[in-house]
Amino acid sequence: MTLLFCDGFDHYNNILEKWNVKGGTEATVLFSTIARTGSALQIKDRTWVRKVVGSPVQELIVGAALKFEDNNFRFLAVQYLGSTQVELYLNSDNTISIRQGNGTILATSTSAVNQNIWNFVELYAKIDNTSGCAVLRVNGETWASASGVDTQYANGPYANDILFEHQAANLKSLYVDDVYVVDPLAGSVNNTFLGDVTVEALFPSGIGTYSQWSPSPAGDNYANVDEYPHDSDTTYVSASVSGTRDTYQFQDLSVASASIFGVALWPILKKDLSGSIAVRGVAYLSGSLRSTGSAAVNAETYDYRGLILQRDEAPGGAWDVSKVNAAEFGLEVV
Repeated sequence: MTLLFCDGFDHYNNILEKWNVKGGTEATVLFSTIARTGSALQIKDRTWVRKVVGSPVQELIVGAALKFEDNNFRFLAVQYLGSTQVELYLNSDNTISIRQGNGTILATSTSAVNQNIWNFVELYAKIDNTSGCAVLRVNGETWASASGVDTQYANGPYANDILFEHQAANLKSLYVDDVYVVDPLAGSVNNTFLGDVTVEALFPSGIGTYSQWSPSPAGDNYANVDEYPHDSDTTYVSASVSGTRDTYQFQDLSVASASIFGVALWPILKKDLSGSIAVRGVAYLSGSLRSTGSAAVNAETYDYRGLILQRDEAPGGAWDVSKVNAAEFGLEVV
């Protein structure tokens, strides 16, 4: 796996259903014209959100569309077990500094971001005491970099979570949209900067080839899982037998042509039996089935689980717009 995480904030309205921890009270998913597409995350008044993106790795790349209303605060951090290794700080002149977790400046851009417009910011971080490296890109251009430096502030040369934060205590906001995270050392695809991306949410729109899960209430399975935001136990589908599949037709993408870096299924799941159960994501196209890795479902309350098919993991080859539009997506009990 190389694409570890992505979020366009378009399919839910409670940040803690998908992100792990929130500090402060002012982190809100907003559906408005402020967003690049659909919804965006608004952070203000000394609030932060953190997401664990996978097992510890030595290198991570994080990208996100960001809109700044003020400056002089940390806005992005690459962390290990909640402790910052490398961070980005927006200075008072709107330049950006790459800093170690203790605030030591590793590099500062000569260019400055424009406030109140969207900028696509990317950070590469290699964590090491002596051979660490960090690269900052803004809108597709390298703005600052440092190599052969100490990027390990936490205990161990690893990273496994990301943090977005607005540190200032005022009424200004940091807006976040279209987030991605990749592991550049894993696999042969999605192992470098992806550039300015859009994370578009699509929802079930029709009956699929497999309808083996039980709908509640009775009816078409897809109609019980197509709402935004989810409606908890009002409508759902359920299964417990290994190999049981449910797939659905989905809405088409909003563009006719684009590079597809991956397809992320984000089912919201819970279990209602003792013991453990696991699911995998599936894509079905032209008689061919492709599966993601599995995810355990341990909680008895609803929780989003990310199941990702990389850019080369479409049924029959690599993803393109036509394959995304034609494919069915769903789940299988492992």
